[in-house]
Formats: sequence, C-alpha cells, structure tokens
Amino acid sequence: MQVGQLDEALSDFSRALAVDANNAHAHYNRGVAYGIKGDLDRAIAAYDEALRIRPQDIAALINRGSAYRRKGVLQRALLDLDQAVELDPTMWNALAARGRVHEERGDRAAAIVDYRAALKLKPGNALLLEALQRMGVREP
Repeated sequence: MQVGQLDEALSDFSRALAVDANNAHAHYNRGVAYGIKGDLDRAIAAYDEALRIRPQDIAALINRGSAYRRKGVLQRALLDLDQAVELDPTMWNALAARGRVHEERGDRAAAIVDYRAALKLKPGNALLLEALQRMGVREP
C-alpha cells in the first residue's frame, strides 16, 4: 500500500482476513486503501469491522469520520470525531479533522476552537495555520 499498489494491498488484506477474520489491523488497512481509492462506502465498512473488534481504535474513528465527511455525511462524521477526541484529547489530528467538519457545517466558532487546540498540540503545523487563516483568524 505504501508504494501505491492498492489492488495488491487489498488482495493481501483479504488473504489475511481469510486466515483471521478478526484481524482489526487488516480491516483498518483495507479501510485506508479503499479510502485512497475513493471507495468511501467500502472504506467505512472496513472501519466498521475494525471498530467492531477494537471499539476504541482512535485511528479508525478518525478515518471513518473523515470518510463520512468526504461523503458529505457531516453529522455522522462529527459523532466519530467527537468520540476520538473524547478518548484522547491530545490527538491533534482528531481535533483538526473535527475542525474541518465544523467548518464545512458552517460552525465557524467551533472550527476555530478545534483548529487552535490542534495547533497548540502541533505548533507551526502549516495545514492548521492555513485552516485558521481560511477562517479569517490572523493570530492562532
């Protein structure tokens, strides 16, 4: 998957799951590969399986929330990202992803709060600085 051979990676994950259907790591990585390919429904289904096995998998929650955001299902995305932040409030990428959802929902104040909190955890991050600038915030 890391070298862009997504179909081969998906085949490998399928073989791993044929051996152990409860391999949360394989389900998670399938979700990542499907997400990269733009197959968001399959990505979400794979994250669902990973979370069935490991309900508090923060990375799976963030990625599933991001997949729902990409589909335009913003309220559902927010549920996953809220849960991820609740599980670990120091996950800057969960805060950043949730900020993006707030931004797309038109909740400027909530977006700024999340982007600022993420920036405190990841000082100088260009994407977060850009997001705040996009929101009209000059001083992070």
